[in-house]
Amino acid sequence: MLYRNIYLTVTINRKKAIATLSNAMDVGSPSNFVRILELFHKEFNSLKNVLSSYSITDEETRQTISDAYTQKNYLLDPHGAVGYLSLKKYLKTHPEQKGIFP
Repeated sequence: MLYRNIYLTVTINRKKAIATLSNAMDVGSPSNFVRILELFHKEFNSLKNVLSSYSITDEETRQTISDAYTQKNYLLDPHGAVGYLSLKKYLKTHPEQKGIFP
């Protein structure tokens, strides 16, 4: 996919999806990215300033599910575990921010 505007050209390379425990996130070409980019009027640099992403392994997912259950008596699904661990990683590097997770 190629998005153009006066200021910027962004190329999104499609990748083959890799099967993981979090199958809702196993997407090689995420359609929601296009919608998010539209919210930022196709200004990728503006999007980059507020968007973070993390890569979470299956082992980290399993460990996060186990930790949440042991420590909080809360059973996360794999997709939720990826979001929860990503939030924790983000807050470690952005301690001035707040994160809410059910």
